[in-house]
Amino acid sequence: MASRIASLLPSVTETVCALGLRDRLVARSHECDFPPGIEDVPAVTASRLPADAVTQAQVDGAVTDAAREGEALYDVDADLLARCQADLVITQSLCDVCAVAEGAVLAAVRDIDPPARVLSLAPGRLDEVIASVQEVADGAGVPDAGRVLVASLRARIDAVRAR
Repeated sequence: MASRIASLLPSVTETVCALGLRDRLVARSHECDFPPGIEDVPAVTASRLPADAVTQAQVDGAVTDAAREGEALYDVDADLLARCQADLVITQSLCDVCAVAEGAVLAAVRDIDPPARVLSLAPGRLDEVIASVQEVADGAGVPDAGRVLVASLRARIDAVRAR
């Protein structure tokens, strides 16, 4: 069972909290801003995009420039992550533009002692998003809570489809 969780995705932070595990969350990404009060958890990532890149064209230009130069869009504070002593780090492997690249996370956890387990999610469809909720619950050691949350989500989806 994971007792110290680092969530590097906003959706996972919300999932961890929905599973009743807010007290196990020891680190988050800079993008995690919900539920209220989550800002008290240390942010172990940061965007490299210029703060003045606010229009779509400016952001696209900055992302294009970074890709051309082979530069990452995000930083992981490996020292802070190590000090948080996470035993489970949850990230994604779907998109290096949307969130910290999986390789950067793997590099950041390489020297954590004791080693942290990395759970990398890559849902592309709604059913995979629902399955990732159960993956998070299983990874955190609360599979029953995951099944309850998944059932609730499926019921909500079914209610919307029935309208």
